[in-house]
Amino acid sequence: LGCVRTMINTLLLQKIMQPVFFSQIRTQQSMGYYVDVRSHISQGLAGLALLVESQSKEHPCAAVSAAIESFWKSFKGTYLLGPRLGSSGKDSLSEEKFAEYKGGLAATYKVQPKSLAAEFSNHAQNLLGTRQLYFTGVDDAIEYLEGGELTLPNFVRWFEDHVEAAPKLSVQVRGPQEFEEGETAP
Repeated sequence: LGCVRTMINTLLLQKIMQPVFFSQIRTQQSMGYYVDVRSHISQGLAGLALLVESQSKEHPCAAVSAAIESFWKSFKGTYLLGPRLGSSGKDSLSEEKFAEYKGGLAATYKVQPKSLAAEFSNHAQNLLGTRQLYFTGVDDAIEYLEGGELTLPNFVRWFEDHVEAAPKLSVQVRGPQEFEEGETAP
């Protein structure tokens, strides 16, 4: 069940973070033409990727990295904890919004596979990702989402304990326009 909780919390974080990240990085700062948040679960380990693709000379890798880091540092205080710290901005995560995100994710799990091949594919992906035959995973995910255990305070605590404490990796691909004159790619 721990693997299911990790998976659900990570997917929920992705769904909560994606519109805020897109709004701040793409809409407000125009940092890139492709901005997304993705989650990845493999063998019980969860990962979150904040992606920004930019070809603009106005926004070199260092500026995009700084914008992502600034977003990351402000996300918890501004968005996750906003209502509890007295903020009532439209970008703050309220209990009602959190319940909507949970309900939307639960609805995706309730959709029945349309064919035996689709059901097999779901189980095969689960087997390849976790290396476990876990046939009750969908039911456990729905129970976790709709039960009383997954509350906003518990989700914030999970974020603090597991996401903020996790190591971070930054990968940057620089185009030729970002090299100084005479500098060559390593």
